[in-house]
Amino acid sequence: MANAATDPARKSLAGDEWMSFLRRSCANDLVGFDPRTFKGWLQRFEVYGLNAVNAGSNIARINRTPRHTRLDGLEDYSLIFQLTGRTTFDHNDRLLELDGGDVILVDPTRPMTVFNEPGLVRHLALHLPRQQLVSHLGFEPRGGLHRTGTSANRLLLQLMRETLQEGMNVNDLPQSQMQLVVFDLLAALFTPERVEPTSH
Repeated sequence: MANAATDPARKSLAGDEWMSFLRRSCANDLVGFDPRTFKGWLQRFEVYGLNAVNAGSNIARINRTPRHTRLDGLEDYSLIFQLTGRTTFDHNDRLLELDGGDVILVDPTRPMTVFNEPGLVRHLALHLPRQQLVSHLGFEPRGGLHRTGTSANRLLLQLMRETLQEGMNVNDLPQSQMQLVVFDLLAALFTPERVEPTSH
């Protein structure tokens, strides 16, 4: 697992820096944010031309309301991997708890509340162009699709970690073909017959 020593360009941010970074990315309300005790970081990187974020914080709760979805107009899905700690997502009438190695597909056009356990919680997020994902899957997925440890999980996470740790050194493969690999793995994860049908 990557840590501070193996994440190039990752640095801890002050609370106001972290909030500014988050606001430039999306509209959310932070609950339980205390600048005196805040710890966290946000680091952008790319995975074969797809935008990604390495993020961690001790924020207890993040709300994304219908008002937020109208404010920022985000449409691209996010694939979020749980790396450390435990997080519960309330999204699309599902309450889903993620532990290390779990992954969730988030639809930013729909409201969501994120509950993080006390302490430092870390995620990797991969942003997926909406039309490209829908075209590849053959259907428009609802947010809140959740998968626990599978081979596809592990392969996607490995691609993201290698890119984060080694930067452009792993991007010498054809970008368009590697994006197809990513979307094929997503199809393996989230075709309708493989999605978990019930909430935790």
